[in-house]
Amino acid sequence: MCGISGLFVGCPLEETCVKSQIVKRLKSMSTDYPGKSEYKSYLKNWDTAAGVRSRPHRQLDNSEPLTKSYFSRDFVPISKHAEICALEKTVQEEILTQHLYRYLRFTSVLEHVVVNNVAMAIAQDCLSVDLPEEMIFDAYKLYCDEAYHAYFSIDLLRQVQHQSGITPKLLRWPNFVIKLREIQHQMPNLEAQKLVEIFFVIVSETLISGTLVGLPQEESVVTAVRDIVRDHSLDEGKHHQYFASLLRILWPKLTTTQKKTVGPILPQLIFNFLTPDVDSITHELQTYKLSNKKIEQIIAETYPPKMITEYTKRASKVTLRHFEVAGVFEEPFTNEAFQKSGLI
Repeated sequence: MCGISGLFVGCPLEETCVKSQIVKRLKSMSTDYPGKSEYKSYLKNWDTAAGVRSRPHRQLDNSEPLTKSYFSRDFVPISKHAEICALEKTVQEEILTQHLYRYLRFTSVLEHVVVNNVAMAIAQDCLSVDLPEEMIFDAYKLYCDEAYHAYFSIDLLRQVQHQSGITPKLLRWPNFVIKLREIQHQMPNLEAQKLVEIFFVIVSETLISGTLVGLPQEESVVTAVRDIVRDHSLDEGKHHQYFASLLRILWPKLTTTQKKTVGPILPQLIFNFLTPDVDSITHELQTYKLSNKKIEQIIAETYPPKMITEYTKRASKVTLRHFEVAGVFEEPFTNEAFQKSGLI
């Protein structure tokens, strides 16, 4: 998960993201290549290459020009709406800062509360299916990575809050985790609930996120933010490969009942992750003395349903390709669910 997809719906720089380039390569791949159920570790050099082992602690530089922002307008579609552009410059800058807070909080919750829950289950061999020993061992490394990503996200949030004096206007939980728990509670048993969480992580780690590959080159953004984004994306490229491998190994080992249970909800998991957190954005906009009518207009015009649907189709191409390779669409109920969702 390099960047947070749902936060960047409508981003004009979406096509520059690293993972968008993966789509082009995957289109030329065969769906039936040798060893697709085997595991190749992409974390063998973890001790020297992982961010937590090799990169410095990122800190804000108090000597940087005051003209720099904490985020780029190009990655915050709502900041370009006419109603927002009519607000005072200080408010516009705060909106960019609040978006950074939302991004960092989202990252922390995803990595700490969801991804690491699955990584721990893999490391402790609790998935009820046999996995390669090397994959189980790599889960320990992945757990450390994700814990570090959660840590440096909240650390940077605290630094920005202290430096800027801007208090985060965040809801208790990002909307994605609330919806994930709702989906889990609809499952028939605990085993199915765990499978939903595993597949949500597979989805979140393999989607074409709105990776901020351009942000490290954005001279208008403070250096520490650009460095954090760069550090995160370097680790996550390997995590993408790890979870793509997990999918290829795990899906064929599920029982028919398990496939019928978890398969049809996969489109929901994709839309859940990629849909903008409108509740959080609305909560923030209400603090700028905008009328409810104007807020509704801003949200509706920035995130029209058609745009979200089209964005989801584009952003899920890599994940869907991985699903195809693993044989996910061979399960009739799952295939039907994806057809109805419009994703395939």
